[in-house]
Amino acid sequence: MLSFSVGETVIETVLSGTIVLTQGFQQSDDANDLSVTHIDENDIVNFKVYPNPSTGFVFLEFDSESDIQFLISIIDVQGRSIIEERNIQTNTNSLIEFDLSDFNDGNYFLMLKNSKGEVLESISIIKL
Repeated sequence: MLSFSVGETVIETVLSGTIVLTQGFQQSDDANDLSVTHIDENDIVNFKVYPNPSTGFVFLEFDSESDIQFLISIIDVQGRSIIEERNIQTNTNSLIEFDLSDFNDGNYFLMLKNSKGEVLESISIIKL
């Protein structure tokens, strides 16, 4: 393990209960131990976003094996929600269309959240 690195003189470690976050290139050997403690199989959603990049319309096609209620938001780079679809219910294939043609060119983020407000997925969308 390296004892120093050129250009990175400060490393910060933050502790909160059993959680340890170390920022920087130099990581302790414990940082390589990654474990997943819980996956909610009811929140598994397979989806596609297309076309990306887009000049106007963006389509979200999703499929879920279980009945899930979720929120879809499109957020600009300043963190403002510009489009929001609430209480989307799915247990089959679905297609949702978003019209971005009235918005400025740039990067946007499509976020899927479950009914608990937990982010299931976030995808970058480029508007041309």
